[in-house]
Parts: sequence; C-alpha cells; structure tokens
Amino acid sequence: MEELSALERTVFNPGYILSEAYLKGAHQHLTDNGRVFIAFSKMLGHPEKLLELTNKYGWRLELVVNSEQVTSNIEGIYDNKADINIYELIKL
Repeated sequence: MEELSALERTVFNPGYILSEAYLKGAHQHLTDNGRVFIAFSKMLGHPEKLLELTNKYGWRLELVVNSEQVTSNIEGIYDNKADINIYELIKL
C-alpha cells in the first residue's frame, strides 16, 4: 500500500492509530478551561471504533456541528454530501 500524505492521514487513519494518540494525549495538554474537538465522518469512518477509543481514554462525545451544517468543496477529497460532524470531547 502506498504511503499516505500528511493531508490524507488527517482524513484516512488506518487502524485509528492517530485518533488513539490524540484521545490518549489530549488530557495532558488540556487546560482547566480548554476544549478539545474531533471531526468525524460516520460514512467514511467506523463510529464503533471511535466510541471504543473515547470510552477507553475517558471522554464522551458531544455533537457541536452536524453534517448538515458543514459543506466542503475540496475537489478530489469530498463532495458536498460528506457527513462531517464535529464533536467536543468532554472529560468523564
């Protein structure tokens, strides 16, 4: 398999390695009033895996922006039908 570019890795994250590192390490960088967000596509991703990782590292997801509020015109990556949801990670 061909190596993914930095941009591609932000969208396609095989094995959820980068997502896991983000969820695991976010606590260390979060200030008392800080906020943590993650963008996720149910169509392109695996919601069960994201929920597994958020639970594992002490987060819950709160929907901030749903896919109907987000449009994308980045040619070659998404079309306007991409279901990109933005969640705030809330410490448990």
